[in-house]
Amino acid sequence: MPVKYVLKQRESGQSVDDLQLFDHEELKTYFWYNRLKKGKTKKQEKSAYTPKYFMDSFSAIQFLRGLPLSVGKKIEFPVITRNKGLAFQRCC
Repeated sequence: MPVKYVLKQRESGQSVDDLQLFDHEELKTYFWYNRLKKGKTKKQEKSAYTPKYFMDSFSAIQFLRGLPLSVGKKIEFPVITRNKGLAFQRCC
C-alpha cells in the first residue's frame, strides 16, 4: 500500500510538482499540486478520505505486474489520484 506519491515533470514548456501523502490509519490523503505553464501558475491543495485498500496510479501498475493475467479476466480495485477515486480495471 502506498505511503507517498511524487511527480516532478520538467518538459513540454511546463513545470509540474505533484505530491500526495497517504495516511492509512486516518484513511485520508493529502494532495499538493503546482504547475507553471506559459507564465501561469495553477496551485491546488486538498485532503480527502480514502477507501481502506487503494493504490496510487504507479503502485497499481506494479501490483498488476505480479498477478497471473489471462484473457477475459477482469481485476478491479480503487486507485486514488489527486484526491479523486478512480475505478481502475484491467482487462486482459
